[in-house]
Amino acid sequence: MRLRAGRHITDADFAECRRVCLPGSQVRKQLFADRPAVGATVRIQSIPFLVVGELKDKDQTSSYNGFDSEKVLIPYTTMALLFPDPRPFVGEKAVYNIIFMPVSRDLHSEAVRQVKKVLGHRHNFAPDDPGAVWMWDTVETAEMVNRVYDMMQRFLGVVAVVTLVLGGVGVMNIMLVSVTERTREIGIKQAIGAPPARIMFEFFLEALAITFVSGAAGACFAWLASLAVNSIRMPTMFAGLPITSSTILLAAGTLVLVGLLAGFYPARRAALMGPVEALRYE
Repeated sequence: MRLRAGRHITDADFAECRRVCLPGSQVRKQLFADRPAVGATVRIQSIPFLVVGELKDKDQTSSYNGFDSEKVLIPYTTMALLFPDPRPFVGEKAVYNIIFMPVSRDLHSEAVRQVKKVLGHRHNFAPDDPGAVWMWDTVETAEMVNRVYDMMQRFLGVVAVVTLVLGGVGVMNIMLVSVTERTREIGIKQAIGAPPARIMFEFFLEALAITFVSGAAGACFAWLASLAVNSIRMPTMFAGLPITSSTILLAAGTLVLVGLLAGFYPARRAALMGPVEALRYE
């Protein structure tokens, strides 16, 4: 029998190789659907392989040459014997790609150091030489992506603060217009004995009401938008738009602060009006 690399495989070699495999989750679904896969036989280029296990389904943000769920794993010695790499720059029985994973995120740096130490001892290079071995470190890539997300979150936070400030200025302008339009009403209330604190409280309460009504409308819109987004099937590593209790408390506290700041000056201006000047106002 001759395979694509042109190497002749004897019957003894064929009999001795371990023809077992572990299919990925997507491969298992395509080949077996709901039927059990372990113990079944699959053929790879007409060669039978015994399924001895299944790869667990896992989320991957990146892949080296394909996602694990779409692969079928076989022993390296079996691959080198039956399916040698045809590319001339690789060489027979040569390994050009090694994939490893640390036990935990905290041991990432130590795992990289140990791998470089082992490879350096086998291939005679200094383990601390940065140019000796090229590594695609997905942990570093994930950390870089997290830093980008953190910067985006800070930027959106600044945008939110600016938006709240503009909203507060808008509420303050509305209340100033209201004070101007109701000047004679303020004068009449003062003439019949309403104290300045009562007038200030009324306008202050009106500013808070405007802020809370607009804030409640915005919160309802955000909640409905989050429900709509979360109902869509999310891509890998994207949690959607969760609404947490801390987010609600932060939004409510910010809303109260904006309402207090926006209503203070117009309410104070209304309270300091004299009854005579207010009644004269046209």
